[in-house]
Amino acid sequence: MQLFGNKLVDDFVQNSVVVDNYYLFSLTKIKWQGKEQIIGGGAFKQIWLSPKIDEKADEIIAALKKI
Repeated sequence: MQLFGNKLVDDFVQNSVVVDNYYLFSLTKIKWQGKEQIIGGGAFKQIWLSPKIDEKADEIIAALKKI
């Protein structure tokens, strides 16, 4: 069961997490249900994640439990 969960998470990250790199910074976005939400940003080898990541994670977990 744990192997199945790891595979599910890996597939989700590969298909739903997008990083847009710009010259001085980058934005990390998550695609979910046809919408994109910025969940983090980075610059100068540092990454900052938004508190919104917890909200999105809860929403995604709830949807996955229904499957």
